[in-house]
Amino acid sequence: MHRLLSESAGGRQTPTIAGLLLVGKEPFLKQHVTEHEIILLDHGRESEEYDKRSDMKVPLISVLEAVETHLEAANRIVSLNVGLVRYEIPRFHRKVYREALLNAIIHRNYADYGSIVVRVFPSRLHISNPGGFLPGVTPENILTGAPKHRNRRLAEAFQLLGLVERAGMGVAQMYRYQLENGKRAPEFSGTESEVQISVSTDLVDEGMAAFVAAQYRAGFRFDVGDLLVLNQLRSQRDVRTSEVATITQRSPHAAAALLNEMVKKDLLRRRGSGTSTVYSYSPGINRALGNAPQAARDKIIEGIRYPEMIVEYVRQQGSISNQECQVLCDLDMWRASRLLRKLTDNGLLRKSGPSKKLTRYELAPPDGA
Repeated sequence: MHRLLSESAGGRQTPTIAGLLLVGKEPFLKQHVTEHEIILLDHGRESEEYDKRSDMKVPLISVLEAVETHLEAANRIVSLNVGLVRYEIPRFHRKVYREALLNAIIHRNYADYGSIVVRVFPSRLHISNPGGFLPGVTPENILTGAPKHRNRRLAEAFQLLGLVERAGMGVAQMYRYQLENGKRAPEFSGTESEVQISVSTDLVDEGMAAFVAAQYRAGFRFDVGDLLVLNQLRSQRDVRTSEVATITQRSPHAAAALLNEMVKKDLLRRRGSGTSTVYSYSPGINRALGNAPQAARDKIIEGIRYPEMIVEYVRQQGSISNQECQVLCDLDMWRASRLLRKLTDNGLLRKSGPSKKLTRYELAPPDGA
């Protein structure tokens, strides 16, 4: 830590800019780091007009304490009961707002005039800092791109102090904490001269939050990509691979792998094939999230309609393959396999074909034939 706060010059130890910013006295900060300022604005409404303003040119450690004290004083709790366990979801998650503020501090351009501005609105926390995104960093890859720091000494100092997540994990953890609590993911935007982050604070999807909490209690762990996809499906019926690639900031190949894993974990169901493939909540997730009509519909169709459709198809065409069953019933490969196996076990179909890969199913002969 010592090497980050000072350096040797002419046989004497001289404070670094990072050292002054962290623990320097206010007069020295105003003299040597004139651009350093953090403004805290309280907005009583969702408008640009603010009710209270605090201008801070004090050491960063003092700034963090002041902002945290202010936000905690305005914090509210949403309580959820999951089984016999009570969960509390804060309006302001300490790790989220701390990471957002530290991200602005570490990445601001201290050669530019301007201030870091923290705005507290009724439904969101908005933080902006001078200095645009570093080369190669955009809002479209900030979650998965390689970490970069404009002020490395500050980044290392905050990491040694235990105030930020380990290298490259801070933004991902902000996403995780927001989504786990049933809130929207952070939103990054910016220009050549400024970066902004907006964090939703008051809108809580209690059904999603309760579901995630129950799964964690059972020992299940979600990937951030899982949470992003599940959150997206709260507002639409299904998603495609290309859309998931955008949502999760992954390549199409990586997005397809994520979706396949979610199907295996029974989080999603796959329908269709090829470019027409779509993914939606599995029946189990629909039940857990309180989507009873959709869950009932899925169960009825799979249990009654699909067997009738398959048997009628085989009567007309002579046989059916797994792939044909997928297209006919709008199912994924695993669900089609399970359905064909069930019909075989019940004596309605029998396997045929020269090999396992070319297996087809035809009508089973009548008893005694």
